[in-house]
Amino acid sequence: SPAHLCSYAGLVPSVKQSGSKEVHGSIQGGKPLLRWVLYQAAHHHIRNAPNSHITKFYKRLERKKPEKLAKTAAARKLTTVIYWMLELKEEFHPQGYDPRTSR
Repeated sequence: SPAHLCSYAGLVPSVKQSGSKEVHGSIQGGKPLLRWVLYQAAHHHIRNAPNSHITKFYKRLERKKPEKLAKTAAARKLTTVIYWMLELKEEFHPQGYDPRTSR
């Protein structure tokens, strides 16, 4: 699943729970080289595809969060998109893709 792939790459923040209290921490674990490749892919995507839904997601997050955290979130979103591109054998859709509307 896309969540498992993101976790495997180490792009998911750690979560510590106790009762109803939930604390989100930094990313950890995963495969460092894969995480670096996906982070670099997100960086280049943001620079070279200004109208993409991933770039818009990054810009929206960057207004509220630090740049590195926003790029990591964009890398996680890009990883999810890559998973679904491979699963559905589809090309990349810069404006986003909703399979319910493509029928």
